[in-house]
Amino acid sequence: MSTPTEREPDRQPGREAGRAVPQPQGAPQHGEPARPHPQPPDVPERHVKDSAPPAPQAAPQHGETSPEPKEEQEQPAPQGAPAPQPGRDAPLYGLLAEFPDGDALLAATRAARAHGYARVEAYAPFAVEGLEEAVGMRSNRIPLITLLGGVAGGAATYFLQWYAAVVDYPINVGGRPLHSWPAFIPATFEITILGAALAAAVGMLALNGLPRLHHPLFEVEEFELASRNRFFLCLPARDPAFDRTRSSGFLRSLDPLLVREVPA
Repeated sequence: MSTPTEREPDRQPGREAGRAVPQPQGAPQHGEPARPHPQPPDVPERHVKDSAPPAPQAAPQHGETSPEPKEEQEQPAPQGAPAPQPGRDAPLYGLLAEFPDGDALLAATRAARAHGYARVEAYAPFAVEGLEEAVGMRSNRIPLITLLGGVAGGAATYFLQWYAAVVDYPINVGGRPLHSWPAFIPATFEITILGAALAAAVGMLALNGLPRLHHPLFEVEEFELASRNRFFLCLPARDPAFDRTRSSGFLRSLDPLLVREVPA
């Protein structure tokens, strides 16, 4: 005889022996509609970028050099600031001292010559009596150059007239001599004066080193007053007695308005 068996209870999903199985948080219950998944709060893009760690720079490959840091741009000097002086090792054209009048310049020039400076340069807006002798100018070659130019012009003009009238194309005019020198004098005299004037002008420019569009002294701003009302004394660096420190101290002892180093 068969023994009746007990009917096992129907097991539904999510249930076990009358005990409910815990569901994950946020999961919809049986028979409830699905809840929307919560979204994370909006984070500003700038905040995301700022909070992001900096990306590491790529290491230089073999044979490449690492990039050099950018140099900071130099800030312009404020107006009214003194101009920078050349370095101690920079080549110099010389030292320049400014004086208020011609007498002070003349006295300073004589003192420089007495201290052994042989190549002294003096600049003045007008002629100062005795300044030429003070700087060491003993002779002036302009008169000789002027004489040679006049003689050359007159001789060339006279020879041209003689050659044309006597050798190249002689003409008998009323039995007059071919070499009629009184007729040659006016042109000879005129070209003599012209040749002397041109030789004097060209010689003056050549002896003064002109034309010269640039000179190291033009770099000194105060030198513009040399053609107005200031007088300057320059000790060139090519002078055998020149020494930067000693020459600067010597110029300052002459009580000038200022002393400047002139870059080469």
